[in-house]
Amino acid sequence: MALTSITTPTDYDIAYRPVLFEVETSVVDLEAVEFSLYDNTTSDLINSITVQAKFGDTDNFQVDMRTFIQDYLRADIDIITPNQTHFNSGLSIRDFYITATEKILTSSGTFNDGDTLTSSGYWIVNAALNVGDSGLVATEHFTTISGTKILTDKPTFEIREGESEFVSLYNNEENVKVTVVTTDTAGIMATGVVNSLTLGNQTCYLGIGYTNINALTLNTGTQPLIDSDTESYTVQFETVTTNTIFQQISVNIDKGFRISPVRFVFQNNYGALDFFTCYAFKEQSIDIESSISQRPLVDYESITSYGKFRPNTSMSTRFRVGTQNISVDELNWLKQLFSSAGVWVQEGTQYRPIVLLTDSLLIESNIQGNEVFNVQFEYELANALRRQKG
Repeated sequence: MALTSITTPTDYDIAYRPVLFEVETSVVDLEAVEFSLYDNTTSDLINSITVQAKFGDTDNFQVDMRTFIQDYLRADIDIITPNQTHFNSGLSIRDFYITATEKILTSSGTFNDGDTLTSSGYWIVNAALNVGDSGLVATEHFTTISGTKILTDKPTFEIREGESEFVSLYNNEENVKVTVVTTDTAGIMATGVVNSLTLGNQTCYLGIGYTNINALTLNTGTQPLIDSDTESYTVQFETVTTNTIFQQISVNIDKGFRISPVRFVFQNNYGALDFFTCYAFKEQSIDIESSISQRPLVDYESITSYGKFRPNTSMSTRFRVGTQNISVDELNWLKQLFSSAGVWVQEGTQYRPIVLLTDSLLIESNIQGNEVFNVQFEYELANALRRQKG
């Protein structure tokens, strides 16, 4: 008895595309193979599936693990608290391995296990890319010691008073030093330093927003670092053990009056969360779906009784929004929003899942040369309101 692998996943495959594992057996007329998916970091069993032999082919057995991986890597948006300085999330990006075990039918009708084949570990990213796009994550994204890569392509950062925002990295048990330098409207600068944030060996989120910076416990400097006079600030991250600066982010503060800003959170092409505020305009409409039923005559003898009624009414709210002027780099980055595996809108301290209605997008150019754009699109809440009458 022997199992050999024919098709295997590759590092940084995308969870919303096939994640195939195929084996070949030397057992004649093998009835089935049991495939099991494991978390390679914790060795926890995630799920198992038994694949029966196909008619005319008892040598090759194949499984697609993407559904199991999608469910396992589903973003836990509730873990976010707006004023957090940092938090750990082991999901969105993960290392997996797969086992295949021959299931041999005995004369008594039970199955005995034959050979087991264990795969190597494979990094899988919980992202849904545009058709034709390849994955973006590579080896250098998964350690701080050899140079951390922040898991975002966001080209510019702009924050409003009271807003939170996070950037993500995959951390290899490396603590991070944070240095914030603010500049006010008069050009006066102030500095705050956190000597060490303790991060785990997993996907970590570092707060860079207005509320996040003011929540830092500083070793140098005084809070609040950001106030109504602050115009911009930079956030610098470096490894504690090697003093390697791996990211510096410049953030502008938007002080303009906005009537109905909409704060989007979405999973990007790295499987991490990105943030974007859209404030050009926001329109709302309500779609109502229901049926009309008729009660028997005996049930509505009085003039005030209902004869016809709607037993169930489902209402969905549809929103149409437009972005402010954005650059071509921001437009290319926002394409990740429209193909994302998960999108939410922030309402206070809560994040509500939405569905983007992206059959068509209206993209307009505002100046000659196509260098500034705005985008209009629609979305609806993922969970419709349903009411029932007796």
